[in-house]
Amino acid sequence: MLPKELAEVREKSFTSLDEAETCLRSDEFVVTSIKTASDQIQIYENGRMEVEGKDYAYVQGVHEDLAKLIRMPLPFAYDLDFDLFNLNFEMLKKRRSKGITLCIARGDTVVGIASADYAPARTLDILDQLQLDDDWIACKKIMISDFGMALNLIIPGVSIEPEQGDVINVGLRITNSETGGRELQATLFTERLACINGSIIRTNEGVAYWGKHKKRTYGASIRAFVKQVHMLKDRAQGLVADVYRNVMDRELFDDQFVALFRALQRRTRSIEEAEQILHVDSVERLEIQRAVRERDRTSPPEPTRFRLFDVHNQITAAARSRQLLMRQHLEEIGGALLFSRN
Repeated sequence: MLPKELAEVREKSFTSLDEAETCLRSDEFVVTSIKTASDQIQIYENGRMEVEGKDYAYVQGVHEDLAKLIRMPLPFAYDLDFDLFNLNFEMLKKRRSKGITLCIARGDTVVGIASADYAPARTLDILDQLQLDDDWIACKKIMISDFGMALNLIIPGVSIEPEQGDVINVGLRITNSETGGRELQATLFTERLACINGSIIRTNEGVAYWGKHKKRTYGASIRAFVKQVHMLKDRAQGLVADVYRNVMDRELFDDQFVALFRALQRRTRSIEEAEQILHVDSVERLEIQRAVRERDRTSPPEPTRFRLFDVHNQITAAARSRQLLMRQHLEEIGGALLFSRN
């Protein structure tokens, strides 16, 4: 179980890059870092931690980081009561101690734990280098939180219509974290106009990674990444059209349903929420799981009543009301569904 009083995760969204840049420069989201070792951390049930004699609050994501430091599976980290989790942490932190970077927001809140040599791309540098132009690519929304930044960009005049009247705008999502999360990258992004659902589409050809350029100087690596973003933008419509063309009218098979439910339950940490997202009741869900569990391994999977494209839209719709990190996880699960096999 989590400590009783974890710090609140801060998150804001903007449609103006100027406003977002002002926010990133404010005391609320400026991040400082402290180099230390994992065995210097002492955690308490009131949601505080002490590091080298200094007291800090910490957010829920840091609880997961602490579990990773001692190589504890995340389901156990959430299921154990705090005293037992802390006992394991105390027993293992010296044995598995290593250098780490604490990412601190607002002067006293740990929002992430990263490696000792952590050197992320700076979000302000990325926004400066992009030099967005509404005729080239338009800022739809930028979300800033303790976990990082997500910038949704829509390419003007570029859309697809997988079903008559169902128009989907095509663009890119650029994400970055300066607090130990996923490093700078750009992926294909779609926005369904009927309900403003967003979806992250991660293909081998549809991702630009900053990491592949990190051997260059910092400035050169950012410029190389931005060049790669331009190239991805030019190919986005064709790549997205191919993805949607291959999923229309496809059924969701029972083994896919079971894997999908497991992924949603793991992310939401709730059977009820996973069922709500998939629009299924417990009786039907348990029957599908039973059929898959009892079926002979040589037998082929059976189709369910669900259409793959509809389930994709249900998952991305559920993502809209979530905080940034959970929203990205759900949009990625929904996007990945588009690549599942028949």
